[in-house]
Order: sequence, then structure tokens, then C-alpha cells
Amino acid sequence: MLYKLGMIYAKTNQIEQAISYFQNSILTNIFTIKRKIDTLLKIGILYEEQGEHMQALRSYEAALSHEENNYKAYQHIAWAYFCQGNLQQAIDATNKADKRNKSHSDTLYIMGRCKLAMGDLDGALKQYEEACQKNPKDAVYWCSLGIVYYNKSKCKEAFENFIKASNLNSNIPEIWYNLGILYEQCQ
Repeated sequence: MLYKLGMIYAKTNQIEQAISYFQNSILTNIFTIKRKIDTLLKIGILYEEQGEHMQALRSYEAALSHEENNYKAYQHIAWAYFCQGNLQQAIDATNKADKRNKSHSDTLYIMGRCKLAMGDLDGALKQYEEACQKNPKDAVYWCSLGIVYYNKSKCKEAFENFIKASNLNSNIPEIWYNLGILYEQCQ
């Protein structure tokens, strides 16, 4: 019951109540380990939505204490570190995720974000291309690939990737924003 209430509060963006109910549901000890881990990951995601990355990290690390080979927990840890600007720690966590689930598209994407933030355009390009191969229906991956091509001054390739992204999901504002910048810069 507490878990379901947490889900309801999460769906209605009542984040603090959702976290509280999820935390209390874990304390009841009626969950399997897998359900506990999933709940801890949900709590971490909710903390991230509030910008509380340290609390999110604690929740993700608690998930790892139940299953140290959980690649999803490492992906979330990597993203939290990335959002804090701790790029090396983010890369370390993506490497741990990749070791546990080789070449998962989300892990590749996070690694690509780290490489791009560090100015390693070739490294970012490689990661995003692999992510697009693994999950060709993810518009965010194609948009990210377009950003790398734009930064490499390859306007045609950037345009093709932004169009591919917009065809997959036309409701992502970043795609249109990047297309606008590309249009202005590459006329």
C-alpha cells in the first residue's frame, strides 16, 4: 500500500510525499531484493528531479549495497556525478556500468555526455554512434550526435541527425533549438 501511494504521489509531482512513502515501504520488509533496489532507484531519481544529487547518490549507493553488480545503479550514479560536474567520477561509474552490462545504450550516452563536456569530440562521437546503433529509436541520442557534428563544423551531418531525431520525436524542444542554431550558423 505504501509503495502504491508513493507511485501516486510521484505521478502527481508531489515529490517529497512520494519519497517518504517509498522510504516507508522499504522499511516494511515485505519486498524482494529486486523490488527494494528498484524502489531505491526511484527514490534517487526523485531526489535528482529536485536537484538533490547527494541524496540521490546515497539512494543509488544503498541500492548497490543490496546488489553490487546492478548496472542501472551505476548508470544513475554516473548521471548524478555528471550533473554535479564531477566528470571523472561519472566516467568511473559508467565504466563500472559497462563492465556489468556491456555497451548498454544509456551507458554509452552518459559516457558521450562526459566526453563532450570534456571537449573530446571524437570520443563523444564514438559513444553516441554506438548508442544510436544499440537503440536507433531514441531521438535524444540522434540529437546528441547532431550536436557533436555541429561542434566539429560538419553542418550536413549535424542537420541529418537533427532531422532523424525530429522524425523520431518532434516534441523535444532541444532538437528544434539545435536546428535553429544550425540554420543560423551554417547558412
